[in-house]
Amino acid sequence: MNVFYICIRNKTYKRFIEIIGITDVLLNDN
Repeated sequence: MNVFYICIRNKTYKRFIEIIGITDVLLNDN
């Protein structure tokens, strides 16, 4: 159960980093 929670948390963390990267690119492009 704990490993499963860490796995989900890692996935959401990766997605969060991707979203920040996309917004950063959009801001820099603009």
